[in-house]
Amino acid sequence: RHYLIDEFQDTSQLQWRNLEKMAEEALSTGGTLFYVGDRKQAIYGFRGGDVELFEQIKNGFRHFNVNVERLKTNWRSQREIVVFNNEIFSSANLRHFIETKEEYELEKKKRAPVHFSDEDINHLENIYANSQQEFLKENDQGFVRVEFIDKENKEDASVACRAKVLTLIADLTKRFDYGDIAILTRSNQEIEELTNWLLEENIPVVSERTSNIKDNPLIEELLALLKFLNSPIDNLSFAQ
Repeated sequence: RHYLIDEFQDTSQLQWRNLEKMAEEALSTGGTLFYVGDRKQAIYGFRGGDVELFEQIKNGFRHFNVNVERLKTNWRSQREIVVFNNEIFSSANLRHFIETKEEYELEKKKRAPVHFSDEDINHLENIYANSQQEFLKENDQGFVRVEFIDKENKEDASVACRAKVLTLIADLTKRFDYGDIAILTRSNQEIEELTNWLLEENIPVVSERTSNIKDNPLIEELLALLKFLNSPIDNLSFAQ
């Protein structure tokens, strides 16, 4: 009779419809529905995640006792991180980003350039309206630096990125251990590329590639040995 849904920003309409009647039944008999999430962290729109559900459910269940609470204090991030995020998701910066994006696509003369109507902009501002946070006084540290790699050619961009990453890691390891450093990428392909860069520089790294048993060099060698024992004329397995 009590429902708790976390990371609600990634819930789809279909998923909610599977829960809706049970949640409604619980509410009508003294139970509860508690859903929590951060709309600016929604990353599963490609598989149906719908941030509109926040308001949709609140309005649909308005005949029950609906309480809305917003957490304004960031309890874990340092000051510089919070200040940076507040600036990124501010109304002024969102409008600046949209205008810059539209100008860029017009300059590139794309066939279907991105265009945001006033209604679209108001909708975005509503989603990020409560994204501003405060930091704890004792969390007065932190550091943020943003660098753009302005290379049209993908190979040139990769070379420049490699140089920046390796230089940054060399600088960080003066103060931190390798195990304290994390690198985030947008795709699995980029993980593969970054892992190769680090391994080539003899930098210890744990990634999806290195943790995949199929790609472990000892496992590959063992399999090659078994193939050779099974077929001694298999020179390739013997060499491996």
